[in-house]
Amino acid sequence: MKKRSILFVYMLLFGLLSTATAQVKIDTAGLQKLKSGLKSMSKQAGLEHALWGFCLMDPKTGNVLAGYEENKSLTPASSQKVFTTLSALHYLGADYRFETYLEYDGILGKDSVLQGNIYIRGTGDPTLGSMRIDSIPADTLLAQWAHIIRKKGINRITGSIIADASAWEDYATVGSWNWDDIGQYYGAGASALNFMENTYTVYYSSTTKNATIDSVVPEIEGLTFWNDVTVSGSSDNAFIYGAPDNYYRYITGTIPANKKGYAVDGSMPDPPLFLALKLKQALIQSGIPVEKQATTVYALRRAQIPVNPTRRLLYTHTSPTIGEIVKATNMKSNNLYAECLLKAVAKQTSGNGNRSAGADAVTQYCVSAGVDVSGVHIEDGSGLSRLNYFTPKSMCQLLTHANKSSYFSTFYASLPIAGKTGTLKSFADNTSAEGDIIAKSGSMYKVRSYSGYVKTSSGELLTFCVLVNNYSYNNAEIRSALEKLAVLMAGL
Repeated sequence: MKKRSILFVYMLLFGLLSTATAQVKIDTAGLQKLKSGLKSMSKQAGLEHALWGFCLMDPKTGNVLAGYEENKSLTPASSQKVFTTLSALHYLGADYRFETYLEYDGILGKDSVLQGNIYIRGTGDPTLGSMRIDSIPADTLLAQWAHIIRKKGINRITGSIIADASAWEDYATVGSWNWDDIGQYYGAGASALNFMENTYTVYYSSTTKNATIDSVVPEIEGLTFWNDVTVSGSSDNAFIYGAPDNYYRYITGTIPANKKGYAVDGSMPDPPLFLALKLKQALIQSGIPVEKQATTVYALRRAQIPVNPTRRLLYTHTSPTIGEIVKATNMKSNNLYAECLLKAVAKQTSGNGNRSAGADAVTQYCVSAGVDVSGVHIEDGSGLSRLNYFTPKSMCQLLTHANKSSYFSTFYASLPIAGKTGTLKSFADNTSAEGDIIAKSGSMYKVRSYSGYVKTSSGELLTFCVLVNNYSYNNAEIRSALEKLAVLMAGL
């Protein structure tokens, strides 16, 4: 009994020592400076009426090392993408690829005439026709598809080119997105069939008095503009307004004087239809006539015209991997990519490609990761909605779980580095925090956030999250305050 008691004591001591050494080594003096800095920050005039919270967590133990209102639910803006991209890696895997199918129905005769239609059926690839991730330029892609169709023995089509985005819900945009966002390029909705990132560019010329539209690229049939842009200032302050499926846009605001080819970007009204029209154009240019007008499954359903479910496969186009898409999502804060990832997760987990099912799946992932979701609400994948909220502590819990996951290296590589890359390239540059803050940023009117990791002086990682809402600082002042916080964290 005595030997067993001694053995038990040794085992207990070994366990306690193991627990102690499992903690991340940090500079205690630096931690005290951080806590003092948080206290001072809470008294700053620009944050006097703000809602804000902060959490710093040891990912080895899950202990909160420093906090300020860490359990307060706050609007995150694009830090929401951390939830989305981690969920995509969890449910889909880093090697998953979207597929887009060219199909046909009807009869293909010996005379090479297709008595039927060509379909473009999407499953949500956000990179189709985009150059962002070493993808194929839109015109090249369409020419390749036309060549493939010809190689399959089709020299004439008596039917239509039909875009099929029915794998996901019909409504591409989120109901709680702001009206002044959905017409902009960053407010492009996520369809099961996206093309050229669902955006176009209006090119302006300006004098000291007037701003006139020179061209729209790509040209979109039926798209018209009311131009109310004036000349003022030195930055782009022009905004495009318009609803999905509506081909009337009005542009307000200002652009600088004496510019040529000044670009203002907007969201396409109907990306699947635009793709169908462009493929028809490419087929005609390659010598394959198409007799009927291009259309979409959505338009046919609204017109109560039956859609043939029996089709034959011509070709399958594959996207870059989810790992690559996640990196592009977080590094450049791409809203379209995030929304597509959310709906892909929805389709994978529930069979329904809709935003609501995606939000449910993300929440369930958080629960399985040990996150306290009582202060979390998932409204969209990108953070564009102001109805998203989570607590700094819940974010740190998720980042702590990610730190131990099989896909951590993929996720970690997707995050911008302070003073170095992505959306943090100029944040905390030329300070001691440069290179040591690895995080997803978030920004919208009166919202700033940073969620990610900080390297300690010993080279280990801590998880952190800071969310600030409704501050009275201007942009430069809130940035400066958060850069000072980053420097304090880097001193650990």
